[in-house]
Amino acid sequence: MTGKLTRHEYYNIRLHKMCAKLFFCFETCWVGIREFVLLFSKKTRAMRLLRTGEIFEFQGETDVAIDYFEQALGKYPKLIETHLNLCRCYLRLLSLKKAREHCLKYMEKEPDSPEINLYMGVILYYGNKWDDALVHLSKAEERLPAREKKKASAFEYMGECYLKLGNPEEAVTCLERSIQVNPYGGGEKKYVSLGEGYYMLGKKEEALRIFKKALEMNQRNHEAWNNIGVLMWSVNNLESAYKCFRKSLDINPEYREAQTNLVSVEEGMRSVMKNGRNITKSFPWMQQ
Repeated sequence: MTGKLTRHEYYNIRLHKMCAKLFFCFETCWVGIREFVLLFSKKTRAMRLLRTGEIFEFQGETDVAIDYFEQALGKYPKLIETHLNLCRCYLRLLSLKKAREHCLKYMEKEPDSPEINLYMGVILYYGNKWDDALVHLSKAEERLPAREKKKASAFEYMGECYLKLGNPEEAVTCLERSIQVNPYGGGEKKYVSLGEGYYMLGKKEEALRIFKKALEMNQRNHEAWNNIGVLMWSVNNLESAYKCFRKSLDINPEYREAQTNLVSVEEGMRSVMKNGRNITKSFPWMQQ
């Protein structure tokens, strides 16, 4: 049985109910105030600018993206991921000094990040520091997932570095692994480089096959046409070499390597004429 509540007990219950309501209202108001403050905080505004910049970057509007990223960094300098985005954008524009500046700032906080090591490797590659580039590219490759497209990029630039350093065996290995991970990423450039590696190893048939693969992807790759010309020239097929060099220059008239090669192969043709053969019969396209 329950007896009647005393006046004191009745008022205590009402007081507890009022306190509970007050605490509930206070908690609700505090959440609202906190959300309102966060909405206009520097970090939140910087994050919104960062995400907007990423949208423009994804759409290929790199200059606009950089503007948003710079604004985000100005609002909240501690937003470290902004340096990663700026490094990537400036690298895309081949603004190496700016890219390196943001790359180093990000590496201060995340030295083992595979993505930033990839970017640093690319920056050093374009700065002709191929040994240093290989250190960062190898670090990136080790840490990136097996089928990640960035892993293919790391292998590709490693291959390019080994080519520059005169190590075709390692170059071919890296470029082939890049193709295995992502066959068509980056276009035909890696196939042109792979063909150069095979040519340096004396595997001319394999080099020719790879150069033709590059041309299947892009018939207007002037480097591939020039390299096929060099290969034809090396087996004394002056006719094919001449045509390939001409094709390369038709695509890119300013390509110095093809210009030099064309002059040299023409001299070889003239030597044929000096040896008693009719040059217009052997090489009719050389008629003026």
